[in-house]
Amino acid sequence: MNTLEETNSVLLENILVQAKYFLDNADEFYPFGSVIDNKGELKPMGAYTGIEHPDSVEAFNLLEKGVKLGIEKKKYLAAAIGTDVFLSKETGGEIEKRTAIQIRFYSSDPLTSDKYFYYFHSENGYSFEETWL
Repeated sequence: MNTLEETNSVLLENILVQAKYFLDNADEFYPFGSVIDNKGELKPMGAYTGIEHPDSVEAFNLLEKGVKLGIEKKKYLAAAIGTDVFLSKETGGEIEKRTAIQIRFYSSDPLTSDKYFYYFHSENGYSFEETWL
């Protein structure tokens, strides 16, 4: 992977594949991540709090702390974390809450970026649609 854009594309695809798997098999997911290590290998990442159903904010914060430390110590080149969110959308004058996944990207660049995808369930399983905030 040569550029940050290419790296983020690989991370994005991996996060969406993992999220689809979790949704198709459990109809939910807790925050999870993927990293590209200093050898260029893609690896999944999770957070263990010792609780079967952890608080999502606590799980996200643990993942983010691990990702930032790994990048700082040059163990990871880049990373992404996927987390379940609700987005509000106005349709026909009414506010509608919709489920979505937020994907936050990390690298040695101190600025992070986020992408959002609504997700939908059909007879073929879950699918995603990118949205811009």
